[in-house]
Amino acid sequence: GGAAAGPGTFPSPQVTTAIAISIIMGVAWTMAAKPVRNVEGHLPLKPVHFLVLVVLLEGDCHGYGLVKEIEERTEGGMQLEPGNLYRFIRKLMDVGMIAESSRRPARDADDERRRYYRITPFGREVVTAEAARMKALVRFVERHGPSRRKEVGA
Repeated sequence: GGAAAGPGTFPSPQVTTAIAISIIMGVAWTMAAKPVRNVEGHLPLKPVHFLVLVVLLEGDCHGYGLVKEIEERTEGGMQLEPGNLYRFIRKLMDVGMIAESSRRPARDADDERRRYYRITPFGREVVTAEAARMKALVRFVERHGPSRRKEVGA
């Protein structure tokens, strides 16, 4: 049995199994290295998640900066406690929408203890899809909402 396999012959079951396993492992590794992310699966976003992503669209920001920006943009309507904010940040990091940023301001304008965050390309896709979803909802309400209905019996 030391003859080489010629054209038209099949490898042994052991070789076939080894090839199949390497193909499966290669596919699994590729999927793990570059996960497929489902934007729609994350919609609708919680308002606080949406606001964090919107702030980060304009540039990297540290936690306290996010708190202040969100408070300002909502005219005080949403005031976050730092502990809650960091829970929201962790959630957005866990799903790949934001990441810790390596970019920092100049040393004299920065506190080295601060952690800065940036939006990821996936986060940008999700926040863009959420904004489009909300625009469509507003358009629907403007066309079919309570102000468009006639009073019953009027």
